[in-house]
Amino acid sequence: MNQAESQYQAGNGLKQKIWRPESVMSEDHKAEEEREDKLIAAVNAVANLGKKDKTQIGKKNYTMVHTRVTTFRAHLGMNGRIKTEIVDVSDRRVLVKATIFVWCNEGWREIANDFAEEYRGTSAVNKTSAIENCCTSAIGRALSAAGLSGGEYASDFEVKNAIENKQDVTELLAEEIQQDIMTPIQTEEILGLIAETGVEKAAVLKWKEVNSISELSQLQYAEVKSGLEKKLKEQTDAA
Repeated sequence: MNQAESQYQAGNGLKQKIWRPESVMSEDHKAEEEREDKLIAAVNAVANLGKKDKTQIGKKNYTMVHTRVTTFRAHLGMNGRIKTEIVDVSDRRVLVKATIFVWCNEGWREIANDFAEEYRGTSAVNKTSAIENCCTSAIGRALSAAGLSGGEYASDFEVKNAIENKQDVTELLAEEIQQDIMTPIQTEEILGLIAETGVEKAAVLKWKEVNSISELSQLQYAEVKSGLEKKLKEQTDAA
């Protein structure tokens, strides 16, 4: 008789119960716990890195982006995904969003995201590779948001960039502030998403501390659009 089975058997007018352990997890549950354990292991691995595996800038130690990526891949393998998206690109600047996913219950689950911004011409690298530079910073920040920071949220790459670009970017920022507002098309897009999701416009204005939707900056536009699209997807999936 197989004691791993749980059932009643009839015999001679009597019913006999064959017991099995009460806590039998489904395969999906086991797989999900294993992935959570691997993610936690990756977080702990970065947290326990020694100073020799980090870059010291000033009095602080920063984990390199490639170290965060390597650790994430080593623990999650094909069950982890890093996705980058160019939110905005012009001849002046680049804005990139990076998102971290893990495979769970037959689908990709988003666990963290973050943004990075670079200005063209503010460094030797940005003059030729602003998009690549921006993607690297965004990935480092997204992994940090997922827990793989190793202490400081920013990466050594991002901090070095900020130091190198600090003086050159000042003039660009002053000019950009005057131009960094949404286009009429983008304004209509946000208003359309607000109408579709049923979100109160006042809530969006309060969130971004502006008086009207048209006053949103390009970065705020990207954040609001991402939030509204996510809510719309959740509503569609629940319908």
